[in-house]
Amino acid sequence: FKNIPGKGKGESFDAKKNWFSNNLHCDFICCQETKTRTHDETSAWFPLSWKENVFCSLNDNVDTAQGGVLIAINPKSKLKYISHESIGKGRVIIVKAKWRGVMDITIVNVYLHSGETVPIINARNKLIQDIKNNHTIKKAKHLIIGGDWNSIRHESDSTNPRHSLKSKQDLEELEDNLDLYDHVAYYDEDTNCYTRISSNSDNIYMTRLDRIMINRKTLKFLNTIWKEDAGKESDHDTIKIQIVNKTDYPAKAQWYFPNALLDDPKFIKDFTEAWNIEWNSTSIDNSKWEQCKNWIRTFTVDWTKKNTNNTTCLLYTSD
Repeated sequence: FKNIPGKGKGESFDAKKNWFSNNLHCDFICCQETKTRTHDETSAWFPLSWKENVFCSLNDNVDTAQGGVLIAINPKSKLKYISHESIGKGRVIIVKAKWRGVMDITIVNVYLHSGETVPIINARNKLIQDIKNNHTIKKAKHLIIGGDWNSIRHESDSTNPRHSLKSKQDLEELEDNLDLYDHVAYYDEDTNCYTRISSNSDNIYMTRLDRIMINRKTLKFLNTIWKEDAGKESDHDTIKIQIVNKTDYPAKAQWYFPNALLDDPKFIKDFTEAWNIEWNSTSIDNSKWEQCKNWIRTFTVDWTKKNTNNTTCLLYTSD
């Protein structure tokens, strides 16, 4: 998910072109603020083989309105298009697709109104309500919703103490009604999740305007959500998500932790000392969890081999 405005000129255009080229390996790409008038103009960033897989919602007047959203599906991906629709012109695009032929996924790309005047706040909050009440989104079995929200949900989403929270209630209702999971809510407070830097004559502020959420039914398939810092292509960072299912892993013997070790004081002492050295100062988020599990397995297996005990490691083969 990326706010990557317009086409730009010179270095800006080259940077945007490189960004698209560097992300063509993704299963799908979502962009906001395209500032384009036609489908052909919107799909021009992509290879010809992608053209029929680019779906967009565009503003009527790109000279005065900052809008335009797209979802492009990689033609080589196992994610296959079913249908699409939009909410508002140039604001929200929804694509229904099927992953690996069995899993229905609804992808929603959002570009909310930017600004803090009363008419803009009202329009933004109305759009949030329209998203919440959309039939396709409400009925989605597996939902991925992200983009540039141009508003914050928590005070900690901005270093600017005066940043408006006038969309907070509507955003809360959206998350509650759609049963959405926001991974940042479980991050360590020192983790940098800001996606845009702005400044005035006196201060520089960082704000989390861009985010991805998934519904709870999709949580078990989540591997990680992460951000990549922006370059010259945009003033917004890129937000990415990776989901997996059991078909991504070959059938193999799976290791189970031998619970009998929890009654072995020597193991507890050795494990605690090693854990404090390796992980005590690390914030374990989704991206670290797989590494952590592998470390636990390796430590336990090695410890068991080196120490005399009667504990047996159990194995089973998944179907």
